[in-house]
Amino acid sequence: FIAIDFEYSHHSPKTGRIRLREVGISMLDTRGLCHQSGSLKDVISTQHYRTVADTKKFLFGKSVDISQDDLVLILKRLLYLDDGSPKPNRDLILVGHGFGFEIKVLRGLGLDLNLASSVVEIFDTEFLGYEVFGKNFNSSLSKVVEATGISGGFFHNAGNDANFSLRAM
Repeated sequence: FIAIDFEYSHHSPKTGRIRLREVGISMLDTRGLCHQSGSLKDVISTQHYRTVADTKKFLFGKSVDISQDDLVLILKRLLYLDDGSPKPNRDLILVGHGFGFEIKVLRGLGLDLNLASSVVEIFDTEFLGYEVFGKNFNSSLSKVVEATGISGGFFHNAGNDANFSLRAM
């Protein structure tokens, strides 16, 4: 499972180009579940990449300052796993909150999920919130996190939002 969250400062409707502020990536490798006891926090790793310094507090480690071009390379390596080896690639399930936005951003960065053959499913915690708590539920990420009993905060930091989306799922 890989959760992705973006915060951006500019989107050009004319060109589709996106100017990113932050990217959050949280990963849960299910192979680690049989070796861990306790909380999911112990098996989820989260990275927070930023192109600007004025971001909200990242709760799960240190933020990494990076260029947008390098962020795109990281996302390509993450999503396009075909390394040419004879072993089959692992299936990836992407997770996010309001993931239609993330798909739009990926497209604006020149990344097409249709070409990411290892991505087999997308779970959207916004829609899962409606399914679990009803169609009238305020399905913001903070409300989904609260309703699932997770202690959350500093939302709209891409790293935190990726982590909370993955844990809420």
